[in-house]
Amino acid sequence: AVLLFSESNSRLVAEVSPAHRAAFDTMADLHDGLGVLAERAGDASNRRPAAAGVRRPLLALAATVLLAAGALLFTAYWFPGDRIELRTARGERLLQTLPDGSTVQLNTDTALVWHATDALRELEIELGGEVFVEVAKDAARPFVIRTDHGFVTAIGTAFAVHARAEGTSVNVLEGVVEVRARTVETTRPRRVAAGQRVEVTAGAVPGAVREALPDALAWREGRLVYDDVPLEELVAELNRYLPRRMTISDAGLAATRVSAVLVLSDQESMLRALAQVLPLDWVPINDQVLVLHPS
Repeated sequence: AVLLFSESNSRLVAEVSPAHRAAFDTMADLHDGLGVLAERAGDASNRRPAAAGVRRPLLALAATVLLAAGALLFTAYWFPGDRIELRTARGERLLQTLPDGSTVQLNTDTALVWHATDALRELEIELGGEVFVEVAKDAARPFVIRTDHGFVTAIGTAFAVHARAEGTSVNVLEGVVEVRARTVETTRPRRVAAGQRVEVTAGAVPGAVREALPDALAWREGRLVYDDVPLEELVAELNRYLPRRMTISDAGLAATRVSAVLVLSDQESMLRALAQVLPLDWVPINDQVLVLHPS
């Protein structure tokens, strides 16, 4: 892992090379490796550049400390027979090459299990997880992603899947996928092509195919993009990444609409940037909770 810091654009970038199976010969080696990564991430977290400026009407918030020094840390367990478990903690991201040559990028707080046989490649994502997958071609073994709500079958493609509580969203960047609900038998799964998206919930036929959201994959570059959304929606999304959960004490403040481009950073810098353009302040309740209130 290499940390690059540029004074010119005040952006801290973490580049994580894909892990290889040979590097995880034993669990002891894994634990040793994680210890080294944790120490290096701790050193990097001591550097906290100032937040970038903001402007209206598009609120551009740029804060530049590596989120919780966490993008380098993850958990990976290898099992016999091409079975892998991967997990990222809050604020962490991971790029992993699978044994078949496919790559999967995990967003914050994501857990998944990979399993392959002679006839099938399957990736199961736990509720709340979000991934971007680039699938290696293998005509003899379909590549299927399974969530609580349904199944996504790749047809030589690159796409993102987010398993939220209310349903699973699929955004296709390249190629075609087929989507069907988990508890509904359909003779013709919903086909979703490049530049399109679809939502699926358990027990229902997948929704209508729509145009893909252009900024849905900005998290892969450490950014979050919002266009005219209530502050409470923005805060709910940030709570997936930041160490202290935030709540809003005032209904009027929660309903305030915001357009923002956020560079994921430490929590204090992001709040200071928000406070420059919104009438808000905050108070820590304990090590786990912050309350936002009108200033």
